[in-house]
Amino acid sequence: MAWKYPKTRSRIAQPMDLDALNENFENVVQELQGNLNEHNWAANAFTDAEDYAQGAVLRVRQAVSEVVPMAAGVGPPVNIGSVVSGTPYQTQPDFEWGQVVLQTVRTDATVLWMMASFQHSVSSPAGTIRRSGIQYALRLDGTVLTETITGSGERATDTNGEGYDGDGTNMAFVIDAVIPVTAGPHQVELVARMASGVALNLQYLSDDDYWMILNRELLIVEMY
Repeated sequence: MAWKYPKTRSRIAQPMDLDALNENFENVVQELQGNLNEHNWAANAFTDAEDYAQGAVLRVRQAVSEVVPMAAGVGPPVNIGSVVSGTPYQTQPDFEWGQVVLQTVRTDATVLWMMASFQHSVSSPAGTIRRSGIQYALRLDGTVLTETITGSGERATDTNGEGYDGDGTNMAFVIDAVIPVTAGPHQVELVARMASGVALNLQYLSDDDYWMILNRELLIVEMY
């Protein structure tokens, strides 16, 4: 922080003034409380990961599930029997949010960046049946973050209702949010639910009409 100079320079044999001393400390304290930037670091200061401890700059949490959905050369649909390895998440036909990934973290009062990336596939290829849509969202401490919900949210005018349909292939999604939180424990989740279109009159054709979430990752970064 040498680029900032104290407002009041104390001199030898000069009586100490409390207000002047506090003003000199303010610049240092303000930067230490989350306002460090490029002016505070020398060029090439960090040349080896061993120079600093894990979590010295950012605290990052990660939850990952890997799924090999089917043998090589085999296309959709995906079902439990066709999965080679891993455990996919299968949506339930009840219109309720289901927990796909959960990560519990304990933080200071800070800002959290939460990012979920994942793949999904469907129980049957597009065009063979009238399929329900699907919605995804992030949920923080039991509350679904509205701005992260995928889909149109308009059942009356959208073919797939609130949900997203797609072509039945292994499609990739990324949703994220930046939210200030208080100090303490927090639950961060990726959630999913099936969403009926107007043509289905809020009814599913059968329990065989479902979506599967395959490879998935939930990344949580405490931003200081």
